[in-house]
Amino acid sequence: DKWLNTAFDVYRRDPENLKASGQTWKEWLKINVGIHDSYARQLRKIATLFGDFPRFKALGLSFAEIYQRRNQIYSLLLDNIMYEY
Repeated sequence: DKWLNTAFDVYRRDPENLKASGQTWKEWLKINVGIHDSYARQLRKIATLFGDFPRFKALGLSFAEIYQRRNQIYSLLLDNIMYEY
């Protein structure tokens, strides 16, 4: 889940590394991961929001539904954490 964020962080720290190979971030994603950068941004956002909630993956929701309701879900998760303390 966090691999894409890690790859992006590496690229962001040293974008010349990919440019030296003649690839942009968008091209690298398409060639090596097989996705468009817009979808990668969505995946990275979800990994950032929900990466600390490992049981979240077991809910069985579609990615589209999770992404569409990400703010609502995140608020509920935070409310639950605050309630526990």
